[in-house]
Amino acid sequence: MTQDAAAPILAMLRRKGYKGPILGTTSMARASFPGKFKNEKEERAAPGFFTDGVYAASPVLLDSANAGTLAFARRFRARYKHEPSWEAVQAYDTLQLAAEAIRAVAEARTGDLMPGEWRVELLSYFKSHGSALAAKSLSSGGLWLPEERRLRQPIRIGRYHGTMLKSALTQLVPIPGADGNQAASRGLVDLGGGQYARRQRVVYSGLYLNEVLRVNIAQPSFTADFYYWMRYAKPDGTKAPDTEKDADPEKIVFPDLVQGSPEEITLSSQSAQPDGTLYRLWHMRGEFKNDFDFHHFPLDRQTLTLRFLNAQADSSRIVYVKDREEPGGIEPEPFRNLTQWDATAVNQQRYASRTRSGLGAGQAAGLEQGRELSGYNYSVELRRNAVSAMTKTMLPLAVMTLIMYAALFFPHGLVKETVTVVITVALSGTVLLSSINAQLGDAGYILAVEYVFYVFFALCLFSIVGVLTAERLRAAGHMPLDRVVIRLTRAAFALVIAASVGAGWLLSARW
Repeated sequence: MTQDAAAPILAMLRRKGYKGPILGTTSMARASFPGKFKNEKEERAAPGFFTDGVYAASPVLLDSANAGTLAFARRFRARYKHEPSWEAVQAYDTLQLAAEAIRAVAEARTGDLMPGEWRVELLSYFKSHGSALAAKSLSSGGLWLPEERRLRQPIRIGRYHGTMLKSALTQLVPIPGADGNQAASRGLVDLGGGQYARRQRVVYSGLYLNEVLRVNIAQPSFTADFYYWMRYAKPDGTKAPDTEKDADPEKIVFPDLVQGSPEEITLSSQSAQPDGTLYRLWHMRGEFKNDFDFHHFPLDRQTLTLRFLNAQADSSRIVYVKDREEPGGIEPEPFRNLTQWDATAVNQQRYASRTRSGLGAGQAAGLEQGRELSGYNYSVELRRNAVSAMTKTMLPLAVMTLIMYAALFFPHGLVKETVTVVITVALSGTVLLSSINAQLGDAGYILAVEYVFYVFFALCLFSIVGVLTAERLRAAGHMPLDRVVIRLTRAAFALVIAASVGAGWLLSARW
């Protein structure tokens, strides 16, 4: 059913007061579907009037997608500036699968193959591998190629919360290569045709930042105080096999925590929601290690990341998705202690940690692609305050540069004093650079500010050479030429400074 056909039927049902379950097709699982009602008076009065509570099926839902799909989606957004559709994800899967088959055939055969031979060899490859191809490292993880060579794709069920489609609280994840014995021992669901799936719990999650108390650049780490919550479906009471007992959504760890104990986390609130979900709210404070990038220092941007993951159950059992959209804009209160930083963006999304190894149990667990742990990620983008950074870092260097330039105008009888001033300025610059590096820790690469210092030290050497050359010419009796050399030294000095300032301004505008 197309969107144009589904929209009037849904509008009629809602206006008639129907509140029962509605399950739609993939056309209703698109981001554009709620826009079909934007001009209706009920929708303008209460956004989501028509779509709230509606279920829709789709092969891919990005909020609960696996690590491969999330990585592809990030690349797709960077290239095309919008979210990929499920067709784009599966087209990428198909091309990856085709490329893998072509590569395997090319490696197994010597010499050139005619087009007809290529078709025969590729068909033989697909027949010989069968459903095992589903276990390859594909982004959606759901291309099934059984003996009849008919595509079987997974189905994800989404539910509208207002106008936003989110993964429903229970999903079925296909487990390639599983058999009847594994299904009985591991509580898998029989999909028919020799295919099995595992029940996956979707946990609506969120994090609210109360305060960033400190950012320690040298460590590197930051200290934060925050709330985090989960909302998930109640257990259905079915007795789970022993291997499934650890699939508890609350058994999480904070892998970046360096100070503070998980035992100190406070359960602030818990309740049963009207929709049948369980709600848990915790309060936490701790110091977390964090990676900082100083390539553009002192005009750098940094990202503070808070994340947790469930180390007891892989993502085929539990997946954490963003609960709901937060109000727009950045709240300044949590960042009041960060006088040198301005918060520019906040992002919350699912976090996935993936290994390439099945860790010794891949075949038995249906995890031939490796093991993927599910978690949640909260990140804050910070921009260093340019005025403060330039004043503290570049102003002393600018003053020393002016002193050195002024020394070039000393009378010719003060050559010794001129050289002494330049050497003193150079040593002072060395001390300032060492102080900056000490504050940033061991970066291990060249910072943007270091290039400025390299230009500064080059000017120091150039000034000394220029002054001494003019003095040698003067001592040799070349009186007009010594004045030309010193003037050229001053002019070149000023030109380098102007070019450096211009280059810095252009680069900072691009950053």
